[in-house]
Order: sequence, then C-alpha cells, then structure tokens
Amino acid sequence: MISLVFALAAKTLDAYQEYKREWGVVDFTDQEALTLKLLDMERPARILKEQLDLVLVDEFQDTSPIQLAIFLKLANLARKSVWVGDQKQAIYGFRDADPSLMDAAISGILQDQEPETLPWSWRSLPDLVDSSSDIFVQAFANQDFPESRVRLAPALKLAQKVPQGLGVYEYWELESKNQPNDALALANLVRGFLADKKNHIRDPKSGQKRRAQGGDMAILCRTHDVCEAVAEALEEQGIEAVLPRSGLLSCPEIILTLAGVRLLVDGKDSLARAEIARLLDNPSDHDAWLQKALSKPFAQGFDLDLFTRLEQVKEALHLAAPLELLDAAMTVMRIRNFCPAWGNSELRLANLDSLRALCVTYIEECRGEGRGASPAGRLAYLDSLKAEGTDARAVVQNVDTVQVLTWHGAKGLEWPVTLLFQLEKVFPALPLGVNVVSESKFSLDDPL
Repeated sequence: MISLVFALAAKTLDAYQEYKREWGVVDFTDQEALTLKLLDMERPARILKEQLDLVLVDEFQDTSPIQLAIFLKLANLARKSVWVGDQKQAIYGFRDADPSLMDAAISGILQDQEPETLPWSWRSLPDLVDSSSDIFVQAFANQDFPESRVRLAPALKLAQKVPQGLGVYEYWELESKNQPNDALALANLVRGFLADKKNHIRDPKSGQKRRAQGGDMAILCRTHDVCEAVAEALEEQGIEAVLPRSGLLSCPEIILTLAGVRLLVDGKDSLARAEIARLLDNPSDHDAWLQKALSKPFAQGFDLDLFTRLEQVKEALHLAAPLELLDAAMTVMRIRNFCPAWGNSELRLANLDSLRALCVTYIEECRGEGRGASPAGRLAYLDSLKAEGTDARAVVQNVDTVQVLTWHGAKGLEWPVTLLFQLEKVFPALPLGVNVVSESKFSLDDPL
C-alpha cells in the first residue's frame, strides 16, 4: 500500500512539474532549487563574490537541507556571514527543519567552539524565567542540547522592577469526575481566585503590585467548543467572560482597509473603489452612491481625495511586502481617524490591530511552510479565514471580564494571569505519518 502511495505521489509531482513548464511559472520549491543551481554557475558566483559584503540568516532553526546548502554557498561568497536561530524551536519541524540538522551545522561550522548565545530574557518575571529554564534544561537534555544553549537569565533591569511576593505559577487540580464537569470545576476555581484578596499581580502599566481582577486573566483552551463551555460556566458563577467572535472581515474599518490594499496592488480594481466609496462617499444616501457607481464604468464616477493619495504612493510600493503594504494603506487612508466617527472606536481600533496580527500570522505560516508571502496571497489567506468563520473580531475587556480563547488564538498576546486548560489533551498522530531516516553521515560539503 505504501509503495503505491509513493508511486502515485511521484507521478503527481511529475505532472505538476510539466504543468509549470507549460505555463512558464515556478513555485517556492523551484525558486530554492534554481537558486542552488545558479550558485553553482561560474559567472553568477563571481558577480556575487564581488558584491556580497554580509549574509544574514535569521530563524535558522527553520532551515531545510536545501536552504542550508544555499546559505553555505552564499556564506562562502560573502566576506562575512551571521546566522541567528533558536535550536529549541526546531522541534516544531517546519518544512523539514530538524534539531539534529542545526546541531550538525553548528558542529561542522564551529568545530569545537560554542556558538554565541544570547543569555537574557527581557519579557518575563525572573522567577518564571528561572523555573522555565530548570524545566527545559532537563527536557532538551534528551535531545543532547547543552545547558548553555537552553538556560536563560532574567534581565537585570526587569528584575529590579518586580514587586516582591508575587507567585509565578500554580497547578490547579479540578474537583470533577468527568470531562463535561471540568469547565464548571474550573469556573469555581477562578471565582475563588478572584475572591481571594491575597492574590496580586504586577500591573502591566504601572508595574506596581495590586489585587488581581477578571480583566487580568485569560483562559486558553485547545478547542473552540471547550472555550464556549468555559465561558458559559464562568457566567453561571457570576463572572463576566468574553469570547472572540468571527466576522472581523465584515467590519467597516476592515473592509475599508483591505479595499485600499487591493487598490495598491491593482489600481484598476473597480470593486475596491466601489467599496471605499460606499463607506465614505455620502454613505447614508444609497441612491446617490448607486447613481455615481453607474455613471461611469469601473467605478470611475467617484471622486475622492483618498483615491488620489493611494495612486500617488502606489508606484513606490509595487515591490512592498504584505505587512509593509498593509501599514502603508492604513497610513495613507488615515483609517484610524474614521473609527471615532463610526462609534465604538476602542473596538474598531482593536480590530485593526487584529487584522495586522493576522497578516503577521500569514507571513509566519508561509515561512514555516517554505512558501513565499505576497500581498495577493495574504488577501487569499484572509478570504479563507472568512469562509471558515475563523476571522475573529478583537475583544475589548473591562477590568472584570475574563477572556477565553484558544491557544492558537492567543499567540503573541500576554496577560498577568494565564490559565492553560486541556493540558492533558493529546491530538492523534497522522495515519500516514512517515519518517525518513538517512544512514549517511551529515556533511557540510553536501547537505543534500
């Protein structure tokens, strides 16, 4: 059965390559393979050797074998190269990344020398940094990671500001006999925590020690259905809870922003022009908007200063990256100025931040999967989120509201108190998961 699957996959890849040749297109894998081939050619290598002063490699832990081969060739051509990465993150296995590959590269390049390690953590409480280091030093010892590459020390400036007497983490054991009652048991513990006057946090703004409130807390769950159950259980205990709702891409401020982005990508996008005009050109008079839309083809009947501003910067942004293009659209269109006039400005401004966060997530996913990120690809990514109903609107908490969301949705966010729920949940392995094992020894001269 396995051999038939591989044979079918090989034929599919051959057909895909032929399709690309017929249409004259390349994908990201082609770019890697062709770049490696180009670096083996005498003339391109000579030109690069004359021009390259410095090669910088970031997120090296996500490097695949073919990318390593490219980086090594570029490093040999440049006067100097600097590689930065976190070997611990390679355990996620993005696109063939492997901790052993990075370890072999370190050993091959530095021989008996240790790599330069950044020793400080600037984000977390000292006790949390120390306890996390104690845990991960033991965990990564099984991967043969030396302690010097794992352990971090708290930044001294932060350590001096932290009030004494604050706890770092706790383990709560649920008094529940079955899974359906877990949410109720958790809500009961949360109620007790918030009622206990001894529980304090470090205020994110003032840095001072104060009593913990509901708005300081987030509960992270593995799945959306459990998020809903936890939020309902909290409400039963008289605790305000908020869940992220879908529909971000249907909010006016987001529609306006993305229409501007599409005009920066394609100045002839008549739908984008019409969407902007519907929101800004006398939006209360629908008949007037329709008449202008029909007066000239391709929505040219609308005469807004905003269109002129977008056209003026379009040429300078034709090679802009997705995040750069989004920021430019927000700035040129002065999106944030519209939010107060539309009401509920705090939520609308938070929605704009959520849109930017989704853009960052798209870029990170592309990098992890070895795909190129593009403005058009980002728009397609957002459309897919909308179709799936996972385009979550921003959540604005008050001082008493506990936020409940998924672990994935919490990426990049921070709270003074974070509860990790469903720690025991294990996702099943892929039924066709296959591991490739090489019997040959890794060599920097031939990483492939």
